[in-house]
Amino acid sequence: MQKIIKKIRTYMNISQKEFAEKIGVTASTVNRWEKGAAPTENMAEGIYSLCVKNNIPAYDMIIDEIKAASDSIVLEENRILLYLNGNITDTALVNSLSALKLDEQYAVVTQKGCDAVRIEKELDISGFEKRFLRTIADKNRKSGVDFANRVCKDYRREGRFFDEILDDAL
Repeated sequence: MQKIIKKIRTYMNISQKEFAEKIGVTASTVNRWEKGAAPTENMAEGIYSLCVKNNIPAYDMIIDEIKAASDSIVLEENRILLYLNGNITDTALVNSLSALKLDEQYAVVTQKGCDAVRIEKELDISGFEKRFLRTIADKNRKSGVDFANRVCKDYRREGRFFDEILDDAL
């Protein structure tokens, strides 16, 4: 979290004092956040709003931090890296994957599959960071559902399976 707050402030090219003024706290509070103290939910929401208002790519900054942390994991052949919060369930896997913009995504659809997932490394993600990830995940999910509905509507009388239609489109 502290890295993200500092990255946001640095991206804006402003001092801790200027950043503090924009969100209604003291410079010493921003300093504490950048050294590891977590902002309250109200303050985190203020930082989130500041980022949205100023088109700050906080989502990309968070993903870069997650990817950097995952670089230390050496994956065996035919293994993938998943990002999730909480228990490994179908929903957790789908939600974690939809938050990321990766080339290939996989989801486990049975409990047996979920049980086969092995945790290599856990990375704490703050509520503030989750807020950004959730916003993007919701947009990605909605876009995917809209696309699937559009494909089903446009091709419903052709008698083809959904994956056949997608293969032709790609």
